Amino acid sequence: NDCDGSIDEGWWVGTGADGALSLSAGTSTTVDAGLPVTAISSDEFTVDGTPGVVAGDEVLVINMHGGDTAYVHVGVYEFYTVDSVSGSVVTMADVPSVTFGQSSNSDLTDQAIQMVRVPQYTDVTLAASAILTADAWDGETGGIIAFRATGTVSLAADAAIVADELGYWGGETGTIYNNDGFQGESYAGEGDGNLGSGTGVYGNWAAGYYLNNYG
Repeated sequence: NDCDGSIDEGWWVGTGADGALSLSAGTSTTVDAGLPVTAISSDEFTVDGTPGVVAGDEVLVINMHGGDTAYVHVGVYEFYTVDSVSGSVVTMADVPSVTFGQSSNSDLTDQAIQMVRVPQYTDVTLAASAILTADAWDGETGGIIAFRATGTVSLAADAAIVADELGYWGGETGTIYNNDGFQGESYAGEGDGNLGSGTGVYGNWAAGYYLNNYG
């Protein structure tokens, strides 16, 4: 929508194949969980686990974070229609038009990439104080809310679609007086601990932080 009050022509709102989603007052539910993508070969995506998708489903594939020197394509994402599923391999109707790895899709070293099924709703209705949310990020998957709706998305008073604090892990505080805190996770990963366990010693000059994760 370009804010003129009308739905843009050609805007893809999905198929409605999953029917209506209706949450009663005060209830909460999560959207479909993701699976780690371990390999990409042409239109074939290998995941770690049972895919939980069938031919015709829509999925979102997104690079969540990389490593200390391999993060150029973090945040890259693309939607696909599933053509077929065999074991842990999901074949898409199209080959990727983007690069998920640092330099190619054939090498996913240090990349945290997940595949998330995108539900196809008709109407989405959240009664008072109902919450639509996602599983929290666990280092490989989570933190993503994705769905399409062919009809109306309606939220009553105090209802919400919430992803607050479901993304990158925050850093811990130091455990000893006058100790620096610990840096959290970022697009370059969890970071490298400094001075062993990171519990720190007295003085800001010694430990209690993480290096090289650009958080």
